[in-house]
Amino acid sequence: MAVSHPVRVTPSPLHGTAWSLRLLDTPPVLPDDAVDLHSGQTLLVVVAHPDDETLAMGATIADLAASGVRVHVVSLTSGEAALDHVGEHVPDLAARRRDELDRAGAALGITGCKTLDLPDGHLADDPDAVLEAVRTEVARHRPDRVATLWRQDPHPDHREVSEAVHAVCADGTVDEFLLWSLHWTDPAAVPERIAPVATGAAARTARHAALKEYRSQTQPLLPRLAPVLPPAVVAWSHECVVIP
Repeated sequence: MAVSHPVRVTPSPLHGTAWSLRLLDTPPVLPDDAVDLHSGQTLLVVVAHPDDETLAMGATIADLAASGVRVHVVSLTSGEAALDHVGEHVPDLAARRRDELDRAGAALGITGCKTLDLPDGHLADDPDAVLEAVRTEVARHRPDRVATLWRQDPHPDHREVSEAVHAVCADGTVDEFLLWSLHWTDPAAVPERIAPVATGAAARTARHAALKEYRSQTQPLLPRLAPVLPPAVVAWSHECVVIP
């Protein structure tokens, strides 16, 4: 009898071992060195999808929030197109992911979370809308610093958001964190200085709790599918920041 294997939704990581070896030779930085903020100041985290913030910088956010930094997260989409590339659609996925972001934000100690309604998977089709959304959120929160994903991330939505953040914000006020680059980009092709962030045990526990809230990403959405996030991505523990 043939064994039926679940359909893979996301490619398995390719470069985890190479990145682990590179990071072993790189001195870590503390969260308040990765993001130069102190108690009473405001960090705006701008990402493309709910879960980007937790995967890329969840423990860093938790450490900063615990130190008194006000953290606001804005996701430009609801992540509703997570299965479009395999020809599947889950009608309530957008609402589920918005709720997951709220619960994950509570676990991380985030001051406030907001999800916009730009189209998941198609941000590059309307860069003006992305730029205007980022400009509006920066004007509303007036943050001391803004964190986003690295502008060379393999995901086109991530790159589009990062480019908009850099276009809106003053030089030297943006911190970039790696996400899919740590899994799909050969570290030998990354000349930038990348440093792991040395977060505390409580912050790492908070990140783990936040990630558990994203059941739509860590558990199969349909019986014949594998989870959106491969197990190796869920288990990945390094948070990495680009050092200017």
